Amino acid sequence: VNIRTKALTKDLISALPMFTEAAICTIEAMSSQSAQKSMVEIQKLKIDSDKKFFSSSIALYGDIECMIVLVFPISLAKKSCALLIEEDDKEEDVLDALGEFVNIIGGKTKALLAKEGINVNITLPRTFAKVEDILDTVENNKGVQIDFLFDSEPLHFFLTK
Repeated sequence: VNIRTKALTKDLISALPMFTEAAICTIEAMSSQSAQKSMVEIQKLKIDSDKKFFSSSIALYGDIECMIVLVFPISLAKKSCALLIEEDDKEEDVLDALGEFVNIIGGKTKALLAKEGINVNITLPRTFAKVEDILDTVENNKGVQIDFLFDSEPLHFFLTK
């Protein structure tokens, strides 16, 4: 499968279920909450900047080159990382744990893709305490945004080049 290009491709979109499965199943398991898909769009990343979010990204390179971005309300980030942090941890501790958490998702994604014969490596994860910083990172690129609800808390999943 040749899916190396500068734009989202049909082949990359066809791998989308593997990306979302790795992310959402991991978040469900770690937060003990179930996800409900609320929106799927090809667009620039849209986040309600009135709310406080933490986000993290990890990139894949090799047969597929893309970036996965997850944007969490702080309370969902803490629930998802609860096994990695103490309840009263500071913001920087939650962000560090979120980076480790997204690294787990990156590894799971890599394994799912390998089963399909798609070989990738992953970068180190990056974390962001401000919505503006993640928006600067994706540089107004279009991607696939899938919004999920975890017990009424929104999670934004964004796949871009």
